[in-house]
Amino acid sequence: MFGWLFKKKTPPPLPKSDPLQPYRGSDIKEKLAHDDQRMLAAGIKYAIWLSSGAPCADDEMTALHQKLDGKRYSIAKGMRVGKRYIRPGIEDGCRCYHKAVIPGFKE
Repeated sequence: MFGWLFKKKTPPPLPKSDPLQPYRGSDIKEKLAHDDQRMLAAGIKYAIWLSSGAPCADDEMTALHQKLDGKRYSIAKGMRVGKRYIRPGIEDGCRCYHKAVIPGFKE
């Protein structure tokens, strides 16, 4: 009767051309937005921008994101760049990530 509950679902095989394909596009953006919401719910208000070291979509974006590396930003707003706010990993082609700043802990 409940056999369908116990069936193992195996993910489809990764394409050989791009092993990171499941983490590209809107899926990663949704995950990052969910992570931000979880951190805010846990009382974490700030994060540190971390550049992955890999090039972003273009040279201009790569140079900008490398300048942001190690800088603290508000999770609720994002990092202010000019007149807009951005978050690591959200812009198309961005490979940056973040590290939460947990209140009461020092590095």
